Amino acid sequence: MGPFIAEEISRGLSRLNRRIVSLDLSSNNLGDDGAESMARMLALNPTLLQLNLSSNSIGTAGANALLRGLRGDASDEAAAARRRQPARAASRRRARCAS
Repeated sequence: MGPFIAEEISRGLSRLNRRIVSLDLSSNNLGDDGAESMARMLALNPTLLQLNLSSNSIGTAGANALLRGLRGDASDEAAAARRRQPARAASRRRARCAS
């Protein structure tokens, strides 16, 4: 799949997802760039509860981006979304990332 497709999936899940609670993207060659795309999505998506990113050659930069995404601070768009919807608490979302 690669990082380009990860970016497209991330965009869709950031804006449109209201039903997908589990996503397995293991073994898709995402790398750090794909992980950064997924991190931006995680910061905006309260619906996704499980995300498997194992076997994707994610290094330190990608792992750090994912941590920021799980905390909800991976993008300026995430901060703007939090200001628009303050009831959306990070504690409502639990994501499992295996890398």
